Amino acid sequence: MSCQGCIFRAIPARVTFDAGGLLRWRLLVRKINKYHPKWTLISRLIRYRRAGNRCEWCGLENGLIGRRAKPVRPGAPSVFTELSGDDLSTITQASAEMSWREKQRFYKRRGVTRIILSVAHIDRNRTNNRFHNLAALCQRCHLLHDGRQHVYNTKYGREVKYSVLTFNF
Repeated sequence: MSCQGCIFRAIPARVTFDAGGLLRWRLLVRKINKYHPKWTLISRLIRYRRAGNRCEWCGLENGLIGRRAKPVRPGAPSVFTELSGDDLSTITQASAEMSWREKQRFYKRRGVTRIILSVAHIDRNRTNNRFHNLAALCQRCHLLHDGRQHVYNTKYGREVKYSVLTFNF
């Protein structure tokens, strides 16, 4: 069984007894990360130092709260309208005490999004951590970059090596 970015391996189970004396098996699961051991440092260097806390493809600043209009045609840049003034203060005050998941639902109900940068591997190879192969992208740009791979993974599963794309650099 696997997930994005990690593999779950079953470690030999250990035997425990519950209050009723019934034998119960507990499966220990170890998470093995496919990323570099210093991935958090590499990611921060790309996002903050090199990209200046902005998406390298569309230029949106990390942490902005606003509404993203749908593009006129597929592939066209979307228009992001930053919230300001009363709208922004109302939303930030209302969501101040919420957990991360509650904030996501709260924003979604109001048609609002928060720009969060993540680092993408341009060649989709997690072991290639050279700086020219990494890019700080917002959610939309990252999804556009990995979109075909997500469709492929949904269709065939993550276990199958994704090798359909051709790269034209």
